[in-house]
Amino acid sequence: MNQDTPLPSSRRRLSIAYILYGLIVLALVLEGGFGQSFLYVNLNEFAAEQAAQSEEALLEKEEAYLENLIDAPIAILESYHARSTSTAEIEQVIDALGSQIEAIWSDNSSNRTAAEKRELILELVELTRFGEDNSNYIWVNDHNYVLSHPKREVIGMDIRDPALNDRVSNISFLSLMVEECLRTDPNTGIIMGEARQLYWWPKANETDPKQKTSYMRYFPDLGWFLGAGIYVEDVEQEYLAVALNDIRNLRPSSDNEYGDNYYWVQSLDNVMLMHPISSELEGENLDNVTNSENFPLFREIVELCQGPEKGGSLQYLWGTPQDPEGSYRKLSYVKLFEPWGVIVGTGEYIDVLHDTAQQQSLDFKDKLTELTWKTMRLGLLAMVGIFVVVGLTIRVLLTGPIRSLSNYASSVAGGDSAPPDIEGRFIGELAVLKDSFKAMLAKLHDKVSEAELNAQEADKAAEETAMALEEAEQTRRMGQKIAAFQRQEVEQLSDLLAQMADGDFREYYAVSEADQDVAQAHAQESFLDIQEGLNSTITKLATMIQEIHKHSRTLFESAASFKKLSGNLSTSATGMSDQTGHVAGATEQMSTNVNTMASAAEEMNVNVSSVSGTTEEMSQAVNSITDSVARMTDSFSQVADNAQDGSRVAAQAMDMVAVANETMTSLGEAANEIGKVTEVIKRIAEQTNLLALNATIEAASAGDAGKGFAVVANEIKELANQSASAAEDISEKIGGVQANTKDAVKVINEVVTIISTIHQSVNEISTAMDEQMDEANEISHTMKQANVGIGDIASSMGELSKGANDMSRNVGEFAKALNEVANNILAVSRSVEANKGDASTIHTTAKKILKVSGRLLYMTKRFKMPS
Repeated sequence: MNQDTPLPSSRRRLSIAYILYGLIVLALVLEGGFGQSFLYVNLNEFAAEQAAQSEEALLEKEEAYLENLIDAPIAILESYHARSTSTAEIEQVIDALGSQIEAIWSDNSSNRTAAEKRELILELVELTRFGEDNSNYIWVNDHNYVLSHPKREVIGMDIRDPALNDRVSNISFLSLMVEECLRTDPNTGIIMGEARQLYWWPKANETDPKQKTSYMRYFPDLGWFLGAGIYVEDVEQEYLAVALNDIRNLRPSSDNEYGDNYYWVQSLDNVMLMHPISSELEGENLDNVTNSENFPLFREIVELCQGPEKGGSLQYLWGTPQDPEGSYRKLSYVKLFEPWGVIVGTGEYIDVLHDTAQQQSLDFKDKLTELTWKTMRLGLLAMVGIFVVVGLTIRVLLTGPIRSLSNYASSVAGGDSAPPDIEGRFIGELAVLKDSFKAMLAKLHDKVSEAELNAQEADKAAEETAMALEEAEQTRRMGQKIAAFQRQEVEQLSDLLAQMADGDFREYYAVSEADQDVAQAHAQESFLDIQEGLNSTITKLATMIQEIHKHSRTLFESAASFKKLSGNLSTSATGMSDQTGHVAGATEQMSTNVNTMASAAEEMNVNVSSVSGTTEEMSQAVNSITDSVARMTDSFSQVADNAQDGSRVAAQAMDMVAVANETMTSLGEAANEIGKVTEVIKRIAEQTNLLALNATIEAASAGDAGKGFAVVANEIKELANQSASAAEDISEKIGGVQANTKDAVKVINEVVTIISTIHQSVNEISTAMDEQMDEANEISHTMKQANVGIGDIASSMGELSKGANDMSRNVGEFAKALNEVANNILAVSRSVEANKGDASTIHTTAKKILKVSGRLLYMTKRFKMPS
């Protein structure tokens, strides 16, 4: 097809040139319209935001200004509050009275004695009264006793008597004031001579205590102390009234059209105390006072001042001095003066601020509208020029070359293997497209032959793909087998660990048999390593628990044996006591027989037989006692061995607890060090806060010149408050750590005390066993001596048969031997009685040890061990 052949009519209607023309025009129109709309909308939003931010900035500036203004009346209240607790009035009264006292004491012209002068001074003091209603008085005391007081029952009482203490703190304020008066100035070496004190004392005819400030002065010539006081609440109202009058006349300047601002004062009970404009509100309850919007303004102010900030700002509608019934926007700042419980507030009408911000917004919008129209006109002219330039460019550089390329492609599509060359001006991508068309025709034939080769290769690739899919399927099945084997082993391990957590150590982990698959066998090797390590751990744990259980059982059995032996010991001691009683009875009977022999010689043969029988009984009793002592000695030896084992266990426990106690102590010391650092931070914050407050007061007194400095001082104060709050938070957390550490140390100390008690008890048992063994050996030795004495008695009884001539001598020797036996028996009886008490103590201790070892045995018995 020839290059000049025209395109079909349908193709002319769909010419890309016309489409591009339309798209360019549409794009320019849309871009211009969207850009202008987007710019207009965003600029309007920006204007509204700027107006709001401008109004907010003006409000913040005004709020900071009002906050600085409120410091002035607060400073007035603080000044008068300080005066209300001052003792200046009392000092003036005591100064005047002191002059009269010194005049009386130094007057020698009246020839009064010292006692008469003292009496006259006391009368003068009793008559002295001061205050508006003359209800305030002066008292006198010396170093120890009250000498003068309006209440007669107080006179003569010791100044340290609890009846004269502070009714709230229960402190002897009189003795404190005396000590302060007698305190020596370290710089001058002169005693102070005066003292001031705040305390709580009831008024006359009242029971509830009131705060009272007092002043005392020392008169060394008399050795007396004169004191007086005034109730703070009596002067507070007076000073509050004066302070309110000063605040009423205090008017901060203002630039608004409604005149100067003012301050008002109300109470926390919501009663208006002072309002220079609406004086009709003074003394009225403000709970039901609202503005034109029924907003309970004064109730909100009370709630705001009862919050953590003790004040703040709020906006509302209120009338002006020119229009009391109107509704004008007003911003106020209020602050609570806590010592007197009053709220001070001031405000500023902010309609002008709002109007200024709105006018700025309107002016900005007008400028934006004008700028938008100018931009639209310039944009329209630019669009026309761009359209003309683009149209010419498309016609020259796009439409002609594309038509030539289209004719060339049509020839190739018609089967022409050698079409005419492409003519025309081609640049850029169109030149590349032209070369591509020619290269495409050259390669088209090559691609046909390559397609045949590619078809063969595609068949080969399909076969390889089928083989790869088969291998992938085998791999998937192998992974499923391995996953199933691993899941099975994990479930088995989970069940075994759950049994171990329940205390069952009877089973071991055994890996399941794997299939012939190589991967599953490899997975089995990993679980075999786990099997070896876990079974070793189970064996060690089981061995440890069995050892603990074994030692617990040994301790329990030893404690049971200890209890049984101590019971036998107690029973043996009781039996020994009974047997020594029998021996003592036999000895008494022998004494009676000796007396009978001395009185009647003719009955000698009968008495000798009786004494012989008694001697045999005594010998049997002594042998029985000796056997009991031997058994008791063996029991003592076993108890001593068990006690030594218990002592070693208790000593090891005490060493372990000591290490824990040292760790807790170190933690407590570290917490204390951190606590000291936070205390330093808090003190620095408090000093910074005081400096910022002083700077705020100075800035407020400077007026407009000090506003900027006041804002900086306020920021410093806020930073100081935040530092103090952070330090307080750290201090509370450290306090929690210290409390927990103290609780832990307390618990550890209790454990140490219990273990130490057990250790001490075991040592006492061991010591007691040694003492009991010594006593038992002593008893055995005594019994042997008694047995020898009884043998002597038997020999003496044999000699009685030789003749009546030796009867008197033998009777005397027998009486002497009998006395020795009685003394030995008495010593044995005393030792046995002492051993009875020790045996009872040992038995009680054995029961305690048995109870503790039983608990330990029960705890270890719940574990199930492998057979």
